[in-house]
Amino acid sequence: MSLGLGELLLPMLARRRRARLRLGAHNALDFEKIAGPDRRILRVEASEGSQTPSVGATFKVGEQLGSIGSAPVVAPIPARVVDVTPVPFLTGGRAALAVTLERDAEIGSADKPGKPEKLPDDAPRAMMLERLDHLNVVTYGPEPEPLSNRLQADVATIIVNAADQEPLLASQAQLLVDRKRDIPAALELMKRMSGARRVILAVPAHLESVVKTRGANVLSVLGKYPETLNEMVARRAIATPHQKTKPERDAEGTSHKDVAGGASAPITVVTLEEALAAHTAIV
Repeated sequence: MSLGLGELLLPMLARRRRARLRLGAHNALDFEKIAGPDRRILRVEASEGSQTPSVGATFKVGEQLGSIGSAPVVAPIPARVVDVTPVPFLTGGRAALAVTLERDAEIGSADKPGKPEKLPDDAPRAMMLERLDHLNVVTYGPEPEPLSNRLQADVATIIVNAADQEPLLASQAQLLVDRKRDIPAALELMKRMSGARRVILAVPAHLESVVKTRGANVLSVLGKYPETLNEMVARRAIATPHQKTKPERDAEGTSHKDVAGGASAPITVVTLEEALAAHTAIV
């Protein structure tokens, strides 16, 4: 069986990291903090009714200058807009603007919102979804959307995909290692927020041994593209023997049936990164 480059590199990088930690603080590398570039180009959606910045407008750090879909785009530096140019939208179908910002140190930063109060342990589902919207917890990808959109509709099963969907990336795999103590609570939170009866954690087969969960099924998937895509993971979950004999729906709403067939039962898929972001926002 051949292994992908990411599968070969991950164990090696983990060994190097452990070896570096054993060196001790006296041998640690010195890191120098450097300033980011003074010019940034951001993409925002250009559609009727959407917020579009104009040349000469100023933005503090954290102020919204536009959006992509329902996800806000904020200024990463205190800056003045020096150019706004129409560009093709990468995924087609919509117009976009390339907004060029130049740093202006006199502008400063936007006022930071106060830290929200901790939600009670038995907080109702609606309150938790409202907290996600308040903190702008969004999905990851070329067209972000509020994570609450995927969790509002009642579903029978929610799948948390811990496999990296792009070749040669290992960000999700690293989360399995670095935040494994938070994963059980994040899975339970996804179950409560979606109203699902069952939660499934999909992990690459070579990392299944590092996962310890409570109250969740663990689905082993082939850790290479395209088997790691949300849609493919959903199809694999439907086809596994432990699934109930009911057809379910993949991440795009397409209906599927297993060998036995049966009535319809919707499912939804979120990434491990999204589930842990929700856990951080709520807990």
